[in-house]
Amino acid sequence: MRTILVVLLYGYLDESRPEIELRGNREYLQSGAKKAAQLFGSGKLVRVILSGGSTVPSMHQSEAENVCPQFHNDLKMFWYSLAIDLEKASRNSTQNIANSIKQAKADCLQGQFVFVCDRVRWFRVWVLARRICKSESVRFGGVVGIRRRDTHPHSRWLRQIILGIYYAFCPYSV
Repeated sequence: MRTILVVLLYGYLDESRPEIELRGNREYLQSGAKKAAQLFGSGKLVRVILSGGSTVPSMHQSEAENVCPQFHNDLKMFWYSLAIDLEKASRNSTQNIANSIKQAKADCLQGQFVFVCDRVRWFRVWVLARRICKSESVRFGGVVGIRRRDTHPHSRWLRQIILGIYYAFCPYSV
């Protein structure tokens, strides 16, 4: 099955972040590139979309624009070079998912959507992605949860599970 891989982003790669978060984001991108390389090597990958908008006005660029060079370098470690689309309008996971799907549909891409997120947010992203894929009439291919070091208060298991349960039963907005 042809696959569109959507990598949800969690901030900028800049020196103002705590070292543990910066290292965590780099390791996360490297693992996302590894997943892309696996799919590309099997001939299944149609497109990679890095999804992250401008969340810090002083940065003057989106998360996707900021991390794209690092992601390209990580792909080279696996001997692959491929085109990467940037989704630059989203500010949260719901928008990451919805905007990436809309962008792929606008480019007439077909296939299953596989989403990469950090492991803590896996359940919430799984719930949202399934619902949004269904509402957009596209094939849901699953969610890959990748370990990422982070000290942000939103990166707590209990919070993310509660949000996942909420999104499973309550309406969401993009």
